[in-house]
Amino acid sequence: MTISPSRPRVHQRSGHRPLFSAGFRLVVVAAALSLAAGLAGCGDGGTSATDSSAAAPMTTTSARSVRLEVPAELTSAESHLMKVGEDASKTYGWNTLVGPSSTDLGTFDVEMLGNVDYENGNGPFFGFVTLTDLSGDLLGLRMDGEASVEADGSSALEATFEVIGGTGQYSEASGTGTLTGTRMAAVGAPIEIVIIVDLIGVAL
Repeated sequence: MTISPSRPRVHQRSGHRPLFSAGFRLVVVAAALSLAAGLAGCGDGGTSATDSSAAAPMTTTSARSVRLEVPAELTSAESHLMKVGEDASKTYGWNTLVGPSSTDLGTFDVEMLGNVDYENGNGPFFGFVTLTDLSGDLLGLRMDGEASVEADGSSALEATFEVIGGTGQYSEASGTGTLTGTRMAAVGAPIEIVIIVDLIGVAL
């Protein structure tokens, strides 16, 4: 009787296959590591775009609004005035008046360039006023006004101002103002005035 050599038996476990493939396990591990790194960044004070804007330093400015009151007595430095009409009742031309002023904001040099168109001393005037402080910073104003002769022969002056701009601490200034004043004699004589300007954006 011939006996065939026996083959080694391989024991297999039926029904027990791996739940996840090696590739899948690698993906899960990588995702876990990525999540852990993200959490660590938050814990260490990582800065997001929102945090960056919230942490940005605040910028402050000293610019403010202020009322500037400028009393002054101005005298004519130069003028070119013409009289016309049959009785020379009409006067037109320009007059530059200058003088110092002491204000709550310091001393200013005042220069007024006035253009006039009067009849018997009454009528409109317009021009520019420049205020220059001791540091050399200047403020420019445009002026539109009216002169009227009073019973005593003096002239009342009233005008409005609009700020044109300035330099230095007045470089961003804007605002409006008024002028009231008196001239005791004919055009070209000294005037006493008070300029009041409400300034916005002055860096004081």
